[in-house]
Amino acid sequence: MNVDAYAYGFTQSFTGLAREITSEIVVVNPSALAAAHQKIVCTAVWDTGATGTVLSERVVETLQLQNIMSLPVRTANGEYLATSHYVDILLPNDIGVNGVFATKGNFGPDASYDVLIGMDIITLGDFVISNFNNRTMFSFRIPSIEHIDFERGLLMSPRIHDNEKKPGRNSLCLCGSDKKYKRCCGK
Repeated sequence: MNVDAYAYGFTQSFTGLAREITSEIVVVNPSALAAAHQKIVCTAVWDTGATGTVLSERVVETLQLQNIMSLPVRTANGEYLATSHYVDILLPNDIGVNGVFATKGNFGPDASYDVLIGMDIITLGDFVISNFNNRTMFSFRIPSIEHIDFERGLLMSPRIHDNEKKPGRNSLCLCGSDKKYKRCCGK
């Protein structure tokens, strides 16, 4: 898989608490045989429990995707033989992921999406979900550029264990800000 981006990202906001993390994406048939690189705009659900990306039958048929191979796929509903295809995916903010190896799946008649984004794409970057004030927001950036640590970020300094000495008020703060403890995390 190739990524046409460096430190690009997007944030998706939802009204209230979201039960599915979705975004609008574009799926492209990269085949030289496809007329003018056929593409389709569709809704994708982001699923950290899925190993790979899955396309609905509608996407595979609309884009006339060439079958690369058939392979066994395990889901919560059992195991079946699925066709696999190469596609290019354009995420929000024009984040391009090329050469995605995706399988065809059946999401059921009530599904509100045509693509399932799995860990094959999610692990290319940083993926964060927050639910502050009963409103879900999710952000994704690619490639990963740092660790996101809410525990340290909220505490503003490393934890001081009971058996460790608390810094003096005029000592440098443990968070690494180069400020005195009394003017930083010791407020």
